[in-house]
Amino acid sequence: IRICRDDDMEQSVKDILADDFWIMPATPEYIDKGVPYITSKNIKNGTIDFSKVNYISQEDYEYISKNRPILVGDILISMIGTLGETAEVKETDGLFYGQNMFLVRIDESKVNKRYFLNFFKSNCVKRALKGKQNQSTQKYLKANHIEDLIIPVPDVTKQELIAKQLDKLTYIITLRTNELKQLDDLIKARFVEMFG
Repeated sequence: IRICRDDDMEQSVKDILADDFWIMPATPEYIDKGVPYITSKNIKNGTIDFSKVNYISQEDYEYISKNRPILVGDILISMIGTLGETAEVKETDGLFYGQNMFLVRIDESKVNKRYFLNFFKSNCVKRALKGKQNQSTQKYLKANHIEDLIIPVPDVTKQELIAKQLDKLTYIITLRTNELKQLDDLIKARFVEMFG
């Protein structure tokens, strides 16, 4: 699926991966405390949100993650419900497992990981995935919808430069958004002070 125009060399996402697989185990028994168990809805804004998760036992975690572990540096992609959201697994995420996600491991000799993550935020990817989603009672993507995407692959130096520029812009946008929220809260507080 060609989705972005670029004069640089293009490759399918499948060709730039070291590994990929569905994370879709049979739902284990939930317990009150234990190893966090996430779903697609926990992947938001480039991070994994652990605020609303279920928990599974250590034994269940070891059993279901034995053949398909989630490792630091892996990228998780939401495939059911909210589609195409990505998050890189961080050391600080600790042990967890989940379902309804597609895991990719980037071959970093071919593609810079930050470049790949920014590519997935692009409107052309969002449009392509929206066009491929299956319309049943719940929207979902298949593995080949991700693997068949065509990604522009300039040389690694150019990828790093693009990724740094986009990360910097994202950081500035986040700062400005937070500043606007604080100003909005201040205005609301002043209205309450002035008018009760």
